[in-house]
Amino acid sequence: MMTRINSGRVGFYLIIALIFVQCGKRGEVNNGTEISTPQPNEDTAALTLEGELYYKGKNYVEAVKVYSRLINFDSVNKLYHYRRGVSYNALDSTNLAIDDFESALKMGYDEFKCRFALGMLYYKLHSNKDSLARANINRCLELQPSSQKVLKWLEYMDKSDAEIYHPKKKPSKVS
Repeated sequence: MMTRINSGRVGFYLIIALIFVQCGKRGEVNNGTEISTPQPNEDTAALTLEGELYYKGKNYVEAVKVYSRLINFDSVNKLYHYRRGVSYNALDSTNLAIDDFESALKMGYDEFKCRFALGMLYYKLHSNKDSLARANINRCLELQPSSQKVLKWLEYMDKSDAEIYHPKKKPSKVS
């Protein structure tokens, strides 16, 4: 069985490979993670494409590195902060993810997406006792009242609250 090669795709991947080589790996080491700041004349569009490829390919370690470089160059880009937050969350770096989602929200990124992520992260950190988790999820409900995702999350939080604050008594064993 022969596989047909799409020449358009091959060309696309060659261009991407050239971009990676052109971007290089010049940088400093920060906490064991290489982070380099784009040079003033460096094409941030190519670096943005690199970050997007890592992000969409779920290579979150590399995505964090690239988005960190981009944020060093353009600290007010709300998309960079949001995507780095998603990447940090995928790597279980909850506090760093919260910082990035808060930044993206303050910069005007999609409020629903940021608040939903923040609600889940605060819940992860503090369970249901944290009013920040519930406040963010409730704000999502105000923004999108018919969102099944939010309604299911609230139902889950309520169920967990009931189990935490009103645990079911286990039946006693009769000997």
